[in-house]
Amino acid sequence: MIPDRIKRRISSQYFFTALIPIILFNTIISMIISFSLLNFHNQQGYVYYFSTIISFIAHYFLLNLLVGLLAYCFSFVFNEKIVIVFMIFFSSLFQLILLFDTKIYTIFHYHINPLVLNVITTEGVSDSVIIGKGTVAVFSLILSGILCAEVIIHWYFSNINKTSKQANLVRIKKISKAFFWTGMFLIGSDKFMYAYGDIVNNTAITQNAKLFPLYQPFTIKRFASKVFHIQVNRELNFKVSAANTNLHYPKNALRFDPSIDRKFNIIILVVDGLRFDMLNKDTMPNTWEFSRSNIMFNNHYSGGNGTRFGIFSLLYGIDGTYWHNFLARRVSPVLIDMLIDNGYEFKILSSTHLTFPEFRKTAFIRIPESIEDNFGKTNTAERDRIITEKCFSSSLQDLCLHVREEYFHDLERRQSVCSVNFEIVPQILI
Repeated sequence: MIPDRIKRRISSQYFFTALIPIILFNTIISMIISFSLLNFHNQQGYVYYFSTIISFIAHYFLLNLLVGLLAYCFSFVFNEKIVIVFMIFFSSLFQLILLFDTKIYTIFHYHINPLVLNVITTEGVSDSVIIGKGTVAVFSLILSGILCAEVIIHWYFSNINKTSKQANLVRIKKISKAFFWTGMFLIGSDKFMYAYGDIVNNTAITQNAKLFPLYQPFTIKRFASKVFHIQVNRELNFKVSAANTNLHYPKNALRFDPSIDRKFNIIILVVDGLRFDMLNKDTMPNTWEFSRSNIMFNNHYSGGNGTRFGIFSLLYGIDGTYWHNFLARRVSPVLIDMLIDNGYEFKILSSTHLTFPEFRKTAFIRIPESIEDNFGKTNTAERDRIITEKCFSSSLQDLCLHVREEYFHDLERRQSVCSVNFEIVPQILI
């Protein structure tokens, strides 16, 4: 036998007259707290504002729905008074975190992350981070207001089935149902819009993933490619616009020495997984000898310990931690932009698909027609040899001939010398 208390909790009457109204009011509180985030969306046009508003409402309804359902689970274990306390606690804690997160974003332009948590939990942080009394007073006042609102909302709707007439309950249930299904429709619309924006590279939509906290992107690129045969790499028709991003990159324009009229040819050979200490006279003697008569940059530091972060810092000139923001906004590196403006032609050869990591949507967003990264179902070694032959049989032959034998002889030698178990992936980028 199911206890009457449990029956009341699992009934649609309780769900739509008590739980959903609480979630809806908390959604409104969350949107008020996070309203300032909309100021960071610099898009122009009704379509952009419309998509952002839908994402804004849908996202906070979804977050509060999850928090409400979590608290709702306690109602099957504890009595009503304890459940109300739990719901007030969870809702207030969530709004407090959201308030703190919004303040962090307005100052630093990123949400709560491990770095923020490390600062908060580090001993002696109060010696370096000093919060004024005025800030503490305002924060305490806002927190008190949120707590009072949560107590009133939860206490009223948790007891509404006991105190209200049946006619009022029927009316509340109808209104609550309408708002609930509207919210679910907006959640579905938001996820569909993001999937669409990701396929067609609409940065006005995709950058919402970084604008709102805990936003979970929904993508269907693989499904769209296999089932509907949609070309998911739409970079060929993508146009970069400075108005489509709130990133301040670059801080200053690149400057060129006007006395130098000559335009140098540029070749970048990237070996994914090559440790810096492997370039020595024992492991790579030919390349080492070649480097002795050229410039070696010994003070360069990688922007990360992964492919995407290393290539990102190499081409963008900034730390790899910015990768996700640049990916969401489809921002081209200033190096590529300046080379395009100076009339350079590009050839990008890669033995792996540049869709993962998403270099087609970041570093080479403006030059997708220059990319060649699909060589069929060949193994890694064969693809390496193919791009080598393609490079040195092209117009770069005269320029690269003296590099070819030394570099790839050492590459093959390194593969036999090093016992490190990782894949060698050469990429001839420019």
